[in-house]
Amino acid sequence: MSYASHPVRLCGERLILDFLNTADWAADGRVVHEKLATPADVDRWMTATGLDGVSGPKTARELTRLKTFRAALRAMILEVAGEEGETPDGIRAVNAALRGIRGDVLAETGSPAAASAAGVPLQAVLAISAAAVLADPRERARIKVCPGDNCGWLFLDETRNARRRWCSMETCGNRAKARRHYRRSQAEGG
Repeated sequence: MSYASHPVRLCGERLILDFLNTADWAADGRVVHEKLATPADVDRWMTATGLDGVSGPKTARELTRLKTFRAALRAMILEVAGEEGETPDGIRAVNAALRGIRGDVLAETGSPAAASAAGVPLQAVLAISAAAVLADPRERARIKVCPGDNCGWLFLDETRNARRRWCSMETCGNRAKARRHYRRSQAEGG
């Protein structure tokens, strides 16, 4: 179930959360569906998120390191969001990626906008995004985990009343509504 055969869906509201959503997660933290099966899948994801100039993994070993980085970041963000226990590995991974930045992170584009400088490692860009989200107490408080079966995606609930429940109403939300309707109709008919 890689991005070679499935489209990239972005619903985390922040780059780091969309990166963590490159896998579907079981409640126990196990990856159920991996979407980054090859370095080309990472390239597809980076293109979808506008990170074309960023340097992604080129080898299977680099891809494995990126997935290990992703698992540590997810555990850390869940811990900060109040979902799990201590995660010093995530903090160390973010700090190591931030220390590893060489050269410019932003490049001028000739317009009022700026872009990631060419060659900046993907892990550095992701570490910056994670640090930005985790440094803001309002954002930390609005990080939620989708309760959909084998989804586990993270998103930032930016609704006014903070009542967003699903990563996407079109997928997990509709599946839950359909299951409730089916159970109700079975109970009424049985």
